[in-house]
Amino acid sequence: MSAASGGIPVTAVTSGGKLRKVRLEHVWVEAAIDFIPSRGAKNKDADSWVEMDPSYKQYTYQKGLDAVAISGIDPQQLAKASAPAARPMTRKAG
Repeated sequence: MSAASGGIPVTAVTSGGKLRKVRLEHVWVEAAIDFIPSRGAKNKDADSWVEMDPSYKQYTYQKGLDAVAISGIDPQQLAKASAPAARPMTRKAG
């Protein structure tokens, strides 16, 4: 997989009609985080250096499918059929 196909901007730098350099517009970093046991979710005392790719990639988002319209199911009817019947609570004598 090339860098460009992975979403990393790449520019060819030519001189005299020949490829001389490749310019990558990307940064990789390492961060000291509290990795064990929360994998960085709770950062108290850093115990590990973790390699990270903080890049921003552009995506073209497409609207998802309307599952309700496709299935033909009435959500209100489904909710009523799925809900347990309401019953009054009774106390046991004891």
